[in-house]
Amino acid sequence: MGITAQSPVVVVGSGPVGPAAAARLLERGLERLVLEEIALRIRTGVRATAVSRKGVDVMRALGRGAHPPLVRTVTGGGEVHDVEARPAIDASGTWGCANPLGRSGLSASGETEATDRVTGPLPDVLGSEHSRFAGRHTVVVGAGHSVVNTLLSLVQLAAGGGDTRITWAVRGTSVHRVYGGGEAYGLPARGALGTRLKEAVESGSVTPVHEFAITGVTATCIRLRAGTRTLDADTVVAATGLRPDLDMLR
Repeated sequence: MGITAQSPVVVVGSGPVGPAAAARLLERGLERLVLEEIALRIRTGVRATAVSRKGVDVMRALGRGAHPPLVRTVTGGGEVHDVEARPAIDASGTWGCANPLGRSGLSASGETEATDRVTGPLPDVLGSEHSRFAGRHTVVVGAGHSVVNTLLSLVQLAAGGGDTRITWAVRGTSVHRVYGGGEAYGLPARGALGTRLKEAVESGSVTPVHEFAITGVTATCIRLRAGTRTLDADTVVAATGLRPDLDMLR
């Protein structure tokens, strides 16, 4: 049986992208189809775990497009339901799937064993995770927007006293791109954050280390390696970005 007009459009994800995708579907004249199906199928505490094609093995290519997508969902209680779809839109986001510390998109040697000493992006430095960073040496790895907030929170923490040290490790030859355009930046508040970070680096509150592409991690003492160079730390913040979790499409 092929794709029919009665099959719903399945949107996976309830973040800002999911509802926006549903709204655009309605704008395109799919209101009756989508709303009737959504009325039956909106569920909380449900996770999409796989997307396949109905009645077709994953290795079969011939005629695959004529078979409707099949979305497997699992409830919090472990109940499994397969939902036949028209298209399936993955709007599940990337927050739960962080990039590794290692270069080339792969985990560095020893990185998996050091997970208890490595935190993901945007830790609560000034709140619930205060004790993890206060009076310690933190190495923040990355050069995206989230690294700015983390470094500035650490600077604020260090200003309160104690031996809190901050190192910023990047793969590139410069960190100036992260500062943005200052007052000329299109988003003034974002530009102000970049200016504050630049001042923190220039004052010595943050020590940048350039061209540090991590090739290994020693878990016992948290030693980051980049070729023959090393950085020792108490805690590492992996602000290396996020990627889609494609496991459900395999």
